[in-house]
Order: sequence, then C-alpha cells, then structure tokens
Amino acid sequence: MAIYSIDLQLSYSLDSYGLPSYIEVIVGENEPERYELEDEVVNDECSDCIKNKEITYSPPYGQIGTKIQFRGLGNIVCISKIEVIQFFTIEALNIIDYYPVLGPIEGGTYITFIGSNFNNKEQYYCLMNGIKIESEKINEQQISCITPKNKNQSQIEIQVFSENFPLTALTNVTFDYYDVLFESARIYKDNKGSNQQIEVCGKGIIKSNNIECLISSEGINETRVGGIYLNEECVLCFYNTEGITTPIEIIILLNGQNKSNSVILRINQKISYGIIILIVLTTLIIILITIGMFIVIYRIYNKRKKEIIKGWININELYLNNKISTKSKSIIWMVSWKGVKFVLKDQKIDNSNEFEQIKENIKTIKEIRHPCIIQYFGYSIEYPHLYLLMEFMPKYSLFNVLHSNLKIIPIATKFRIINEISKGLAYLHDLNPPIVHGNLNSNNVLVEQNYSIKLSDISLGFNLSLNDSIPWKAPEVLTGNKPTTKSDIYSFGIILWELITNQIPFDDIDLKDDLILNIVLGQRPPLINSIPFPCKELLLSCWKINTERLISIDEIVMKVESWKNTQF
Repeated sequence: MAIYSIDLQLSYSLDSYGLPSYIEVIVGENEPERYELEDEVVNDECSDCIKNKEITYSPPYGQIGTKIQFRGLGNIVCISKIEVIQFFTIEALNIIDYYPVLGPIEGGTYITFIGSNFNNKEQYYCLMNGIKIESEKINEQQISCITPKNKNQSQIEIQVFSENFPLTALTNVTFDYYDVLFESARIYKDNKGSNQQIEVCGKGIIKSNNIECLISSEGINETRVGGIYLNEECVLCFYNTEGITTPIEIIILLNGQNKSNSVILRINQKISYGIIILIVLTTLIIILITIGMFIVIYRIYNKRKKEIIKGWININELYLNNKISTKSKSIIWMVSWKGVKFVLKDQKIDNSNEFEQIKENIKTIKEIRHPCIIQYFGYSIEYPHLYLLMEFMPKYSLFNVLHSNLKIIPIATKFRIINEISKGLAYLHDLNPPIVHGNLNSNNVLVEQNYSIKLSDISLGFNLSLNDSIPWKAPEVLTGNKPTTKSDIYSFGIILWELITNQIPFDDIDLKDDLILNIVLGQRPPLINSIPFPCKELLLSCWKINTERLISIDEIVMKVESWKNTQF
C-alpha cells in the first residue's frame, strides 16, 4: 500500500469572470482527485492557494512503479511547486498449504504451494537442500516446484523465496524422500475365501494418506483405484480380482503422483481333469440352478424378507469403536478394519419401493472418485438397513468450523471452500444418470486441516427426515416433493450465505412448523451489506422458486471460478 501526500502551490490565478480553475491528479488506477482554488484567492497571487490532500493507493503485491498524472481543467493555472511524499507498506504473500508431502529419491515430484497474493510479474523459487529450483506459476493461488534427486531416504526442509525479497523465506516446510521397492503382491481373502483386494509389499514404504494404485492386464485396461498404508512393509489396493485369469501388473503411486516399479500378480486358476470331477461339477451346477430357482420364487412371494447385497468388505469383519452421531433415520459409527479407521453409516430404509432405486445408485456411487467427495469403500444391505463404509475424516464439519471458537477463516479461503463444494456437486450432477445429493448442508461438508473439503452423506434416493436440516432444505422438498438437482442448488446457496456471513441460517426462528411455513412462503436469509455484490446475485439465482430456478451447477462453477481475480 502507498500513501501519497501531494501539495500544490499556485503563483497566480485568473479573474473571477473566467472559467473555474481545476487540477486533477490521477495516481495509478485510482479515481481522479480534484483540486480547486479557494474563493477568497481569486485574482490573487499566493504561495499556498490549494490545500494538501492525501491519496491512498493499493497496487498488487510486488508491483514496482506507479504513474502519477496531473491534468489541467478549465482555466490555466500556473503551478510553482509540486511536492509528492510516498509511504509504502507491503501486503505479504501468504502460503497456507502444500502437497504432496513426500516423493521418491529420484526426484521429479511436482510440489504445489497454495496461498494468496502470488504476483504475475514476480518470480518465485524453492530452496531444497541448498539447490535453487525456479517455480512454475499455476494460477494466482498456486505455484509448483519440481524436487531434485536426493542421495537417500530422508527428510529435508523446503523454503520458498521471492526474487524481489531473497532474504526472507515465505514459508518453511518439510518434505520426505522415500526409496521404495515393491517386490511381491498377493490376493487378500476374507474368512469365507472370497477375493477382496490386493496386498502389495516391499521395502522403504513410508506412511502416506494419498496412495493410489494403477492396475492393468497385459498392458491395457489400466484402472486407477484407491489404496491405504498398512505398515512399513505393505500397502493395500482396493481391487476385486474375482473372475480375472490373466496376470495383473500393479504400480503404486505412494504420493498419488509418482509411479513405483511394477509388480506382477499371477492368479492361479486350477483346472481339474477327469470324468469324476466333471460329473461332480455338472451335478453341482444342476443343484445350484435348482436352488437359485427356489430362491427367486421365494423372493417373489416374500419381498419383505431379509435381503442382502454384499459389498467389497464383509460387515462382520468390522470392529465398532464408538458412535459418532444419531439422527432420526441413521446412526454413524467409527469402525476399524485391519487397524485402519473408517466411518460406517447405518441407514434405515422406509419401504421396499425405495429399494430398487437405492441399488441402482449404489452401483454408481461405489465408482465415485473425486477429491471433493468422501470415498465409499464398501456397502451391505440387510433389509431394512443399508450399511455404507466410508473414508474417515479426523477433523470437523464446516458447521463446526464456522460456528465455534475455532480460527477465523480468511475470505480467500472461504471462496476456495465454496469453489470445491461447487465442483464436488457438479461431478455428481454431471454423472449419467445424475446423482442428487439430497442432503446438502454445512454439517455434511467435512473440512480437512488445510481447509480442503469433502461432501458426505449423499442421500442415495431414500426419503430423509426433515428434522435434521430444515434451514438448508428447498421449499419444494419441505412440501413433500423428492430432492432434485434444483433443490441441491438451493441448499448450495444457503451454504454460500452461511460461509460469507458466519451466521446460522434462520437461527432466530425456534419452532419447526414456523420455519417450514416461512421458507415455503418465500422467506430467505437477509442479504446484509457485508455480502459482496457478485455473491448477492448468485444467492438470488439459487433461492428462486423451483420453476424459476434455472441456473445450473456448471454455471455456478464458472461464476465462482471468476471470483479468483476479483477483490472484495
């Protein structure tokens, strides 16, 4: 920030019958400041006819050079003296996060630093073990540096500097080099002998929260799946090998970016020969077909009986640690499996008519892979209960972060959060067929330590209780209609208002029936003066009645992306 104190002195001014005498001073991109003669000095010669004014100007961080223009208007004024005094302060660059935090000793890892006030005209560099690495700018909030080679597995310190301020580090962080060699892979089987996932073991494995596995067969059909760290010797890839007969090539991305060496898993398919075995197999097939026919007939006449659809992980293998929360139709548990923490949701299904829709949605949701959506690892349905095994998030919900005594969130971080919420919702709406979240509110937006978010508790098509999240529900949902992508847009608008204002929506209305009636009749949270104008426009678009709510989530993503270059 620069503060200019400008003092103009005149030696002579024209008579009072001429045009008024003005001088405009333009500093940088500011609006012009007008100086004019005092009435009592017309026709006079004086040494100080114009009063001193101060102009405050805030150029972008690191900008060098500000143009000052003087422009005469009306009568000509003879200026005998111009005095300009500048006072500078610096808006410091703020780096709030970086990823990944580990990479191979061969180097080549792109480390992304996330922050604010990265200047287009300024060069930044990283100092790693005394080696200066020039950065690459991704956008105004991100730069990246590529790690060099390192001799052995160790932890180093990384500093980020600006070329304009080379003596002060903008951040000091640590980075772990690993020297990993994967040597073997095997199929993990549960206690019933079913193929579940692949365990890959080797040397030099270090703990990582971002493991991914690349699975391919004969060099084609490469599939990327999630993985977890087990111990210093093994990781686990969530990939079902049932029905596969050809060798599988497995490549581990320990940091989600750099590929390891490949490991081949050969699946032994035992082929039995002989007339006796053939007769036994044929007989077994006939028996199974007969049993299957009886099961089908039984289910036709007994739809309300217990029906089980098994997922990737057997529910009986889970250890219940503690209950996280209880709602009117669901219970959330923290569970453990092979020493790893997960979240298990027990959702009650109201009726069998919902059941078919839920089965179809599960087929889609188990394939979801998006950084802004909670990952689903397994599922099981024991009518009338639906069990979903999900990723464990150790931090807080957005509701807790906004409405507790935790650290205040900067406005730039709030816009990054709303951007990630919109992108996660866009991913669901753009699927074929679209997935409606149906239960979008700040309690179901989970926040990590670096303020990255993940959407959780997708409704999957069953009826939800209105008691849990009335302030975020669209009017048409409160009157008994099923949630749609349009009702998700309304809920998104309520969360945007909640983020910008740090207030709980409709907190002044205590009675549930009064709140529902007011929302249905058109009441919305107040658009207070502190809300930036672009946000108000978007809120009004999201809060229209159902038939007029035409804005799509893809349009919302574009609007929120455009706010990156806007100063509020």
